[in-house]
Amino acid sequence: MGFDRDQILGKSSALHASRGVRLVWIVMCLFVVVLAGLPGCKKNKSQSPEPPTTPPASTKAKIILAVHPYASSVELARQYAPLLGYLSKAVGEPVGLSVSKTCESHIARVGKDQVDFAMMGPSSYVTMSKQSSAKKLLCCFETCGAPYFQGCIFVRNDNPATSLKDLAGKSFAAASRKSTMSYIAPRYLFHQAGVVFPEAHLEIVNSHSNVCLNVLAGDVNAGAVREKAYERCKARGLKIIAMTPKIREHLFVATHKLDAE
Repeated sequence: MGFDRDQILGKSSALHASRGVRLVWIVMCLFVVVLAGLPGCKKNKSQSPEPPTTPPASTKAKIILAVHPYASSVELARQYAPLLGYLSKAVGEPVGLSVSKTCESHIARVGKDQVDFAMMGPSSYVTMSKQSSAKKLLCCFETCGAPYFQGCIFVRNDNPATSLKDLAGKSFAAASRKSTMSYIAPRYLFHQAGVVFPEAHLEIVNSHSNVCLNVLAGDVNAGAVREKAYERCKARGLKIIAMTPKIREHLFVATHKLDAE
């Protein structure tokens, strides 16, 4: 089972919004490169990774930015602190961060306009748009000046596997079934290679960091993450089996809740 690349790589429509949304759009464009460093590895291995918890958004925050749990809540708070501070000053209102418990709940929260704006993966945005009214696109991440990113399927260095055929029927770790680079794009690669994706042996471990940790610990045979997450861990003993095509980067979207304000 593959995925619709045309949807994932589709063009973004222009944003015509209220003054408040335009301010957010301007500031986001200034900071997308700063925030492009997505999930990496934790220092300590975990045999049984726990799902990330959702830190409560600041009670003083009037505008809420929601993100999906691609890393731990502590790491996400650190990553987004500079942006939240800048946005709060720029728009004259406190802007807070809210980490959704799962990718599925993140899609639902954005779709139901329970937050003001959000960062979403490309496949999550497509899913959300099918389930509810489309949200306004603000901007997307840029990595090295390009609005695209890639993922990789990998194993430990001591694993004899050299191709996707060698991974058939063996354990495989993914962050979520809604993750573009950890699940959807890898399924597409298996499909293109004529190899059955190891769905029966799939382990959902909640974040890209945990995918790396599970492979390193030997808890699973292989896994898939976005390239940045792999790069942070490869020196610990990992090798790439296959790379995904280039896909549109993560998006920032404004919900109707923000429009109303």
